[in-house]
Amino acid sequence: KKNAKELVKMYMKKIFKNTLDVIENILKSEREIKSIKNAEGQYCTNGPSDLFDILSKTFDLVKEYKNKYIYEQTFNLFHECIIQYLIGVDCVTSNYKIKVETEFLLAVANNSAIIIQLLNQLIDDSNEMGVLNEKEINDAIRLKQINTSINLMTKNSIERFVNEFSDELSTSYEGSNFLELDITKALLSTNELFGRYNNLMNKMIIKKCWEVILKSNVFFYIKSLLTTAHKKVKKVEDLIQKLQYDKGILSETFEPVVGPNLTEANLKILSDIKDFLEVSSYMISSSCLTLREYIGPSFSISTAKAIINLRCDFTSDEKKDAIAQCKDVLEKYEDKGKGGVGGFFDRMEEEIKNENEDPNDAEFEKIEEDLIEKEKEKQTVGYS
Repeated sequence: KKNAKELVKMYMKKIFKNTLDVIENILKSEREIKSIKNAEGQYCTNGPSDLFDILSKTFDLVKEYKNKYIYEQTFNLFHECIIQYLIGVDCVTSNYKIKVETEFLLAVANNSAIIIQLLNQLIDDSNEMGVLNEKEINDAIRLKQINTSINLMTKNSIERFVNEFSDELSTSYEGSNFLELDITKALLSTNELFGRYNNLMNKMIIKKCWEVILKSNVFFYIKSLLTTAHKKVKKVEDLIQKLQYDKGILSETFEPVVGPNLTEANLKILSDIKDFLEVSSYMISSSCLTLREYIGPSFSISTAKAIINLRCDFTSDEKKDAIAQCKDVLEKYEDKGKGGVGGFFDRMEEEIKNENEDPNDAEFEKIEEDLIEKEKEKQTVGYS
């Protein structure tokens, strides 16, 4: 019995080695051949069909034995093959140094639905043989890990697709002061950029794609706020009202496609910044903590200063206190396994620093120096 199991393992290793060569050819073919359209006119590639055709033929070779161990080893093999394919595709789409067509990026995203359909069909066919039940098949093929890899591949291809248009998208938010920014016009430009691709994506991908497009709009919107608003703002109430109004326009635009819950989740940062602009100076630490928890480590003291710089209703002393509170919150903050929404401000931090170099910045530098001196004095007299 032991020798039989060893023979099965050796046989599976041989099949896996041969299959890897085929998978490499499939991946190479996908990179070289232009994407095709399915019956619904949506972009896709032949990769998933070619892969599962190999897996089905492999299963045909072993299914007649109706042996539990052979079935388990076969599905272990299928897991490795599918993961190798997904990794191979993701290595191309997530590597921005490798030039790919936007159609290919959409095809990869659309392929995720095809892979899930073919995978479920393979599991159903195997389940009908009565050797392994559905749970045993899912465990042997490690379905959760495959689904995670599919989601990652889809996420990366969509994000790169949207990123391909980032220069065009950013122009809608540049060239004018934040207070003069017309959000309706910016969103019309967004629709002109991406709306033409809706019919080329399946429904699941359309929703995911427009969520990423929403994130990108929010990014450029906040970038405009933090790098231009301080130059013209006279009353903080003007910023608060604009944030409230523009958030409503963004909600109305994206809710029908993305859904109310995801739209609200992605616009939460606008509400948090609005709260930061409304709160009194002695309560600023609470708003700072909220933004740190939501955004993650990329919410730095530079970002906090940029928002405080918009508080034209603050006196010099109130700004000093606000900066001290934020500095204290960010230095003491401990991550508890929640990374926030990622490096949201990382891409704009340098520009935030540069664009906020006005007379107030000299004051901010002086404040930091004062804080450092006070800290040294405390240590000198024995305070902790």
